Amino acid sequence: MATWWQAAVSLLVGLMTASGAYLGVRHTVRGADRATAQRELAARREEWRQRFSLAAEYALDDSPQKRAAGMAMLAKLRGSELAREDDVALLDEFRNRTRRAVRLAEVEDSQRSLVKVRRRVLGDDHPDTVRAVGDLAATLEKRENFPEAEEWLRVLVKLRERLLGEDHPETQQARTTLANLVRRSAPQWRQPPR
Repeated sequence: MATWWQAAVSLLVGLMTASGAYLGVRHTVRGADRATAQRELAARREEWRQRFSLAAEYALDDSPQKRAAGMAMLAKLRGSELAREDDVALLDEFRNRTRRAVRLAEVEDSQRSLVKVRRRVLGDDHPDTVRAVGDLAATLEKRENFPEAEEWLRVLVKLRERLLGEDHPETQQARTTLANLVRRSAPQWRQPPR
């Protein structure tokens, strides 16, 4: 009887040992599978980031074809399963700012042409020319081209002083705008006096 009991206990211990070994191996394999999946995901995210960098570079290019390709790539990246919630928010903001910057660049080009034509056709003293100079200065300020914005604002102040007088509200407003621009932008682009 004792041998039968010992055989049953030995068999039970053997089964428990085999089960433990099986579970240990299975746990180790699952852990390795998870680690492999994490490494693969990290590699795919890194490739996604590299594609984002390339798309951003294209979106900011001067060439309209590259800009269009970059914006299309950004739209594709936004829809990728690898794009997390914060990535999507970043992509949306980047695309909006890029569109605004491109529009401002186009507006600036148009305004430069308009000022040139109005100066030639209407002359410096015409109200439409003065308005065009003010619009160009405002666009340059939005694009953070502070030195040139300041130059055009100085032209605007002189035109308004000559045409409207020094005490006219539009002249005072132009002076205030110029002073604010100089105060706000001075640390960004001015060289310290030598």
